[in-house]
Amino acid sequence: MNTALAQTTAPDNYSCGDSQNNHCYAFYQWYGSINGGKTDITVPFLGGRPGTDGFMNWETWILQNYNSGCGNINYACWVEAGISDACCTLGEYFWADERPGGGYHNHYTYQVGPDDYIERFQIYRQDSTDWYVSGSVVSCGYPYTCSHSWSGLSTSNTYSPDEIQIGIELAGTYGQPGYGADWTNNYWRCGGNWCPQNSLGNPGSGPSWIFGIKQGPLTGDWITEPSKTSTGDWNAYCASC
Repeated sequence: MNTALAQTTAPDNYSCGDSQNNHCYAFYQWYGSINGGKTDITVPFLGGRPGTDGFMNWETWILQNYNSGCGNINYACWVEAGISDACCTLGEYFWADERPGGGYHNHYTYQVGPDDYIERFQIYRQDSTDWYVSGSVVSCGYPYTCSHSWSGLSTSNTYSPDEIQIGIELAGTYGQPGYGADWTNNYWRCGGNWCPQNSLGNPGSGPSWIFGIKQGPLTGDWITEPSKTSTGDWNAYCASC
């Protein structure tokens, strides 16, 4: 993940960098010392995507800024997982990491199934140096066409995350459809357990939150805000792609 520097120029024409740098984002953040996070993301319909010079990811990040062992912008280390259309028309599930002293690594797992509706992503500390990453379909149209569950391991990763992000990442300058998604069942890893991200209603229950970041043509907001009884429903999309 790179810090976005770009701003939109006109509807259907935007400036969100190239495949490597200056991407645009619409994401929400929670801050606090954590051992991981999980979220459910609705799978956007990616069939019939027109030509574009970039890509879009719908994802979650478990992040640490200002770690000198990571050499990208803000010296950010992270493990991320989500859905990407960078690889193919129908999209694929993926996970990636930027490890202290280990650089960036990206892993595509399975092509998105035609009837996949909601995918659950989990990222959490397995031990002092390894982070477990997984994705599984929790809702789809027909069970026999659901995508496979998958998992991965971010090894030799000694970072100490203090931030969870959920949202969209956009790269390129034209042609990306404005597909949106919802992020629900948002949890953070508290010790060996999962605690709900309902700090809007009860600040003592989890990491504190700040308002979402919206850049370039992307936007996002809470359809249902987190509360004492809900982990909320965050929605993000491209308003002028």
